[in-house]
Amino acid sequence: MEKYNTAEDAFNSLKIGTQFKKIHCRKLLKQVIEANWEWWPREPTCSSFDDVVRIFGPNELRFLSKSIRVGMTPDDKVVIFADVYGDPPDIISCREIVNKTKNNNINIEMFHKSYDELDFENGFRPPKTTKYYYHGYTQFYRGNLVGLIITP
Repeated sequence: MEKYNTAEDAFNSLKIGTQFKKIHCRKLLKQVIEANWEWWPREPTCSSFDDVVRIFGPNELRFLSKSIRVGMTPDDKVVIFADVYGDPPDIISCREIVNKTKNNNINIEMFHKSYDELDFENGFRPPKTTKYYYHGYTQFYRGNLVGLIITP
């Protein structure tokens, strides 16, 4: 776990850039899904970016307990993460996915970036020039950014 003074510092350390290519993100996320295939009771549908993100959500893969966010770094790494309260199940789930995925020769790593929890109203909102997918609240306030970085 890395500790940051602010939510802004923790978010900026992810290096999410100003471009977001859905096709590129879908391709790398689909590789992770395929490496973790047996976790699903049925064959997952991965025909669109939204399908892929939904699989990572709390109802399917149960990857993280809060809304998923997906971004890209300037060097085309895909970052999939959530702002969470630091629940151990979120961290354990990330580790399990990394271990299973690395066994399939996919370059993936987990991260856990901690900052002091904020009131909802005072949460950090990234600049509008930062491009990433999110569903739910725009601000970060729960105290932990937990997720995966996938390198092409």
